[in-house]
Amino acid sequence: MTKQLLSLNLIATLLLSLLNAPHAFGKDKAAEHTAKVKAAIAKLGVGEQARVSITRYDKTKLSGYIHEAGSDAVTIADLQSGAKRTIPYADIKAVKGKNLSTGAKIGIGVAIGIGVAAIGFYILLRALAD
Repeated sequence: MTKQLLSLNLIATLLLSLLNAPHAFGKDKAAEHTAKVKAAIAKLGVGEQARVSITRYDKTKLSGYIHEAGSDAVTIADLQSGAKRTIPYADIKAVKGKNLSTGAKIGIGVAIGIGVAAIGFYILLRALAD
């Protein structure tokens, strides 16, 4: 009798744990998506140059620049009116933004400098050849 009760208890426990499994995986997936959104916003930076377009889960779209990026929410400022709106990372479905990283800015500056130096060197060689 006790073996039957233990067997039934074990079967019930296993079935209940299987029913709860999708919820556990869903929470990890949502947390992973929130971490990706947070990383994308951190990559764009903060300030008027950090232009962003955000799509929320309720299908509303916001665009502007990132005014402030906190630990659990981001504040978006509208470009025309300057109105600020705070949005939790968990409510954001997609992020699209435009901003050059510091490395890209340095690379562009170095390329311009090399181009100017090459043109100057060419002009100097032409002047000395005459």
